[in-house]
Amino acid sequence: ACKAFKDRIAEQDSTAIGRLRAAGATLFGRTNSPEIGTLPVTENELYGPTHNPWNFEFTAGGSSGGAAAAVAAGMAPLAHGSDGGGSIRIPASCCHLVGLKVSRGRIPRGPLISDVLHGCAVDGCLSRHVVDTARFLDTVAYQDPTAWYTLPTPRTSYEKQLELVLPPLEFAVDSKGPLSFDCHPDYEPLLEKVATLLEKAGHHRRSQSIQWGPFGKETLAEDFFRLWYTGSAYCEPMDFAELEPVNLALREKGLATNSIDYVQSLLRLQAFSRLICGQLMDKLQVLVMPTLSGPPPKTGWLFEDLDNPIDADKALWRATEMVPYTGFANISGLPAISIPAGFSKDGLPM
Repeated sequence: ACKAFKDRIAEQDSTAIGRLRAAGATLFGRTNSPEIGTLPVTENELYGPTHNPWNFEFTAGGSSGGAAAAVAAGMAPLAHGSDGGGSIRIPASCCHLVGLKVSRGRIPRGPLISDVLHGCAVDGCLSRHVVDTARFLDTVAYQDPTAWYTLPTPRTSYEKQLELVLPPLEFAVDSKGPLSFDCHPDYEPLLEKVATLLEKAGHHRRSQSIQWGPFGKETLAEDFFRLWYTGSAYCEPMDFAELEPVNLALREKGLATNSIDYVQSLLRLQAFSRLICGQLMDKLQVLVMPTLSGPPPKTGWLFEDLDNPIDADKALWRATEMVPYTGFANISGLPAISIPAGFSKDGLPM
């Protein structure tokens, strides 16, 4: 939701929306989001905040927060979203939904923009039931030779695969993640509950998680920030003076980043990706983690005590405190899903 685009209606569908429309989906509205999708909470100057249907004092998450609130409130069984650093999984966690971030190339992007954030961003959906997510994938997952990233069209239906009995898989539980954050104590029993369910289903729990490598917390986060600063570059020509303060600060950081530093950050993220993918192909098939560091925060939390003018790094570090676990799947291109695991002691989704 952007003031500069408030009166603009797209002249053509994106690839995913076009596939849904062709399949007969009923598309009845657009939902709220943070301006140009850069934050994990849906609050903007144009329409204001999107409230969490479970408790109106708390955020619905972001950037696909309006989509999540609509599905959680029962307005629709499913909503389209996109995920460049957790923007489907974050609101899914906040609103007690299923939120799938697909593998890079599984849903081709286009037709105008085929690559966002070097492949970190993908299309996807939020739903109340896994079967609806499977049906969404059956509709939009196909090979597009014109896309920058694309995977072969699946040979079988995702919905039919839900009926299969999986062979035993190796999994680990990791409550720290790549940035070594401590999750909220209410998460620990929920993680153990999920692990117990997996073991009862015949899967094998490993005591050791993957090794996140020699990349320091600050280096890894700041390398990802350098990609995030370029968010406004994906907008059509606009009057950037109309951007909200946080996005104006991000844009100015992007303009001040030289190309050598940018490419070095990208190369370090690629090295991190190879390390993670190698271990998940060799040692583990499933990694069980919190989606967020805790329950959804209150509306307005992200903007409390931010300096004026806004410090872009400070804003992103505060956002990272909420979402330290999600970005590695975007960097690596791996699939990741947020599923409802229960509620906090205060009755908030987790």
